[in-house]
Amino acid sequence: MLFRYGGFLYVLKMFSIDFIDTARKKLGAIADAISKPDAILSGIASEYQKQINQSFDQEKDPDDNSPWAALSPAYEKEKQKNYPGTKKLVRTGTGKQSVRVVVKGLSIAVEHNEVMGYHRTGTRKMPKRNFVPDAISEPLAVSVVTRIVTAILKG
Repeated sequence: MLFRYGGFLYVLKMFSIDFIDTARKKLGAIADAISKPDAILSGIASEYQKQINQSFDQEKDPDDNSPWAALSPAYEKEKQKNYPGTKKLVRTGTGKQSVRVVVKGLSIAVEHNEVMGYHRTGTRKMPKRNFVPDAISEPLAVSVVTRIVTAILKG
């Protein structure tokens, strides 16, 4: 469509009905993803689990990036003898495998066995070696939502 205004000729391109229908469908899919956030919560839980696994791999507190406390010399010697090549907080892997991030309704929780709880908080005889971030960071949540919304728009 052409029209003149102030001595200039303008071209006005009309959107097709197909474009508008496609946009409506995609916006509806985004609204569904937000109103039924299972995929968003699962994505956030998965990324949070990766942060926990990284804490084990790097042997660092995820909140302040400080290295975990050293093992006692006696335990270090025993561990090298009986469990060579294993990292702190890992002997057989059972404890680390017990640490799971789960979605419960509209919440995300971290579950682990009792022994890992003692490692996480420390005791009077055992130093704290935290492996769970205190909170899910906003950038982590935003990146998951962005990825889901982008996939819907591209789909």
